[in-house]
Amino acid sequence: NLILSFLRKLYLKIALLILGLGIVISFFLPFIVTDNQFSWQLVYFVFFSFLSISLSSYLFNYTQALLGADQKSYIVQTINQMVNLFKVITQIIVLFYSQNVIYWILIEILFAIIQVVVLYVVVKKIYPWLKIDPKISNSVIKDYDEIKTKIKQIFVHRIGAFMVASTDNIFIGIFSGLTTVTLFTNYNLIFQSLIVLFNNLCANLTSSIGNL
Repeated sequence: NLILSFLRKLYLKIALLILGLGIVISFFLPFIVTDNQFSWQLVYFVFFSFLSISLSSYLFNYTQALLGADQKSYIVQTINQMVNLFKVITQIIVLFYSQNVIYWILIEILFAIIQVVVLYVVVKKIYPWLKIDPKISNSVIKDYDEIKTKIKQIFVHRIGAFMVASTDNIFIGIFSGLTTVTLFTNYNLIFQSLIVLFNNLCANLTSSIGNL
């Protein structure tokens, strides 16, 4: 309980940092999106919608770390994949009949909320003893310096991974435009799906190796 309460406080700080960076980046969108064919209201709506979805994983899904440590990552993967499957099917149907990208984004937000709620309910059912203290004192945090150090290291590594693997679309958008980004993303989606499938097959090995 103490460790997860501690994680919640750290993840909240990370979420605030990401929010601040997101707001700063939003000021540079006109320089990144060079061939914008949509209204800027729509562009900013999409940007902040996805930013909110990213923040939700830090604000609410930190308890899934307990599932990972308990070698139950398959539960998280199953929920994520099932929610994602229904989300994509719903988006395809709605987009086909409405041709409205706003509905597509709203569905994205709706299923992000559903994912958070389902994970919360599952974690509470598996671990009924889990009680998060939102007012955990800073004195307790000092007792977990090692965890704090590891989370900082993971955060830096994830930023590095983003810079290496997730900035392609930004640079393609700046130099070639959104049309090229769309083509690249469509083809890349196939490869990324195969990578996700492979990672999901191997994800449960992590805790087992750590335990060994």
